[in-house]
Parts: sequence; structure tokens; C-alpha cells
Amino acid sequence: MSRAVKYLNHVIKAIASVRAGFFFAFLGTITQMAHTWFISLQFSSFEGSMAILQAATMSIFLSGGLLFYIVRTGSAEDFKARKKYNRIANAFMVFEIFINLFYWIQKIVFIPWFVQDQVSSIAWYELIIAVPFSVLIPVILKTYGGEISLAELAEEERQKNTKEVEKKLKDFKNNPQRMKILSVDSDNKEYKVEFK
Repeated sequence: MSRAVKYLNHVIKAIASVRAGFFFAFLGTITQMAHTWFISLQFSSFEGSMAILQAATMSIFLSGGLLFYIVRTGSAEDFKARKKYNRIANAFMVFEIFINLFYWIQKIVFIPWFVQDQVSSIAWYELIIAVPFSVLIPVILKTYGGEISLAELAEEERQKNTKEVEKKLKDFKNNPQRMKILSVDSDNKEYKVEFK
């Protein structure tokens, strides 16, 4: 197998990994936070920096809640817990869709119509993109719920550690002088070693 194909296989495995799924969900959450922040800022009862702080806190709390329950759904150990977390993640998803729709409709329709009193300046065609985006970002985030599994991540880590131990044992068999025995249990069954 050529070097390029091996590299491509490595990239494909990395993109399909649980870590990549979490990373993509995290990026989507940050994207979602921007809309939540903007809407929270508009409706804040505070002024100035306190309004900005409250909006930032609200956006982290609400969008972070979606991410939290996405991860919990994928990591639930039994059907009942998975169903519960899935229901909560759905509620957050619907709320985030509402926030997005409000943001875009306000920006494209309400502000030109009611604030600027220029009905002719409404860019209705922008809704063709804005509405699907409003729905897709939270829906795509929600779909990660079944894919981000802490158990799978732990299994990946265990396999990585197993390969590392096997490599060190193979190295020890070839070069026993590279190992230093730190301690031995009373039954001579368990050794704590350090590789130089």
C-alpha cells in the first residue's frame, strides 16, 4: 500500500472517530452560541457590559446544554436513560431552532419592515438559505447524540494503551536491559516496571 493511501486511510479514520464527532459538535455549538448571544443581548434587562455578560452566560448555558445532552445521549448505558437524555436534547434542539428562526426573520424581515419602514428592502430570497440553516444547525448537532459515545472513546483509549504495552513488551524481549523492575508483589505475579 502506498504512503499516500495509508495517510488517506489515517485521515478517514480520524474524521470518523468519536473525537472528531465531538469536535464537530463543539464547533456547531459555538456557531449556535452566536445567535443565542445576540437574541439574549437584545432582551437583557441590563445595560452595557452587564448585558453582554448576561448574554454570554445565557448562550453558553443554553447552547452548552444541547451539547451536554448530546454527549449524555450517546453515552447512556441503558435504553431508559438514553430515551430520557434524547428527549431533553430534543427540547434543547427545538428551542435552538426557534432562536435561529427568530434571529434570521428579525434580521431579514422585521428590522427592514418595522424599524426601517422599508418593506421594499426586505430580502425575501435570503430566507431560502436562512430558514434551512436555522433548522439544520441544531438538527445536525442533535444527530451527533447517537454517535458520541464515551464507552467507544474509552475502548479506543484501551486499544491504544494495549498497543503501547505490546510494543514495550516486544521491545523488552529484544532488549531486556532497558527495563527496570520497581516492585514485585508477594506472590511474584505482578511486577511494576519502568522502561528506560
